[in-house]
Amino acid sequence: MNNKNSIGCIIRIYNEYSKQQHVDGGNHETMIPLYFKEDGQRFRMQQTLKMLINSAYNFEIQFKGIHSNLKIQLVKIDLGIADQHDIYSSTFVDFNLHNRNHRSMNNNNSRQISFIWDSNGKIPMEKIRKKRRDFLTITIILSNMTTIEIRFQIRFYMKPDKHFSWGEELDHCKGEILINNCNGNRTSNPLMIINPTLIAKPKYFRLLEQQQQKQQSMLASN
Repeated sequence: MNNKNSIGCIIRIYNEYSKQQHVDGGNHETMIPLYFKEDGQRFRMQQTLKMLINSAYNFEIQFKGIHSNLKIQLVKIDLGIADQHDIYSSTFVDFNLHNRNHRSMNNNNSRQISFIWDSNGKIPMEKIRKKRRDFLTITIILSNMTTIEIRFQIRFYMKPDKHFSWGEELDHCKGEILINNCNGNRTSNPLMIINPTLIAKPKYFRLLEQQQQKQQSMLASN
C-alpha cells in the first residue's frame, strides 16, 4: 500500500454498544455492521458510507509513512462541508496511540490510533434525507502542524432497516497520499487530504454472520 514518499492508512470502523430488538422482546447487545453503496458520479464521491444517527463508532486507524519524530497531537471529527462553510458539528476526541512492534514493519513510521465517536445528538433531522449526502472528516494534527484529513461521504439513517443494509457490508477502508516530506520538519504540503476507498467484506463472511444471527435469534426465542 505504501510508497517511500507517501502516507498510507487502513481504517476499521465498528458500531459500538448497538442493540437490536429480537423476537422474544428482549434487548440483546449485538454488533450492527456498517454498509456502503456505490453512487457513481451522482455526488462528490463515488462511495457512500451508511451510518446511524444514534450510535457510538469505534475507529481504528493504522498509519504508515509518518516519521517517528512526529507525534499525533489532536484528533477532531467534523460533520458538513468545509469548503462551503457548512460544518455543523465539531468534536475533539480522546484517542489512544498503539505502538506497533511487528518485525515485518518499519517501526519508525508505522503507528495506530483508536477512538470512539458518538453520533447521538449531532445530526439535525433535516440532514436525514433520501437524496442527501453528508461528509464526515477526521482531522489529525501532527506535532509539526501538518494536518491530515480523512474524508468520508455519508448518508445517515435513523434505524438499521432494510434500506440501511442495502449495499455492501464494510470490511475496512484504505487510502494513500503522496508527500514530498513528512519528517520532523515542516512538510511542504501542510494539508494532506485522503479520500479512502471502502472495501467490502467477502461474501462468505457475510453469509456466515447472517447464519449465526439466525441461530442466536432461534435460541433466544426458545
